[in-house]
Amino acid sequence: MKFGELLDQYMKTLHCTGKELSDRSGISSSIISRYRNGEREPQMDSEIVITLAHTLTEIAAEKNIETMSEETILS
Repeated sequence: MKFGELLDQYMKTLHCTGKELSDRSGISSSIISRYRNGEREPQMDSEIVITLAHTLTEIAAEKNIETMSEETILS
């Protein structure tokens, strides 16, 4: 599965919008949109991927979704 598809899947599971993820991660909503639709793909060891994983994990914890950990997202 491609990065954008995974990101989109995580966001749908969390009922998280691109704006919410952008506001919380500090990554622009246009970059998140480009990742989601496959126009861009980050290097898997980049700071952006780590930041997105961390932010998604924080949102999951707030919504009591325990099956989503930073380790799971990064793998």
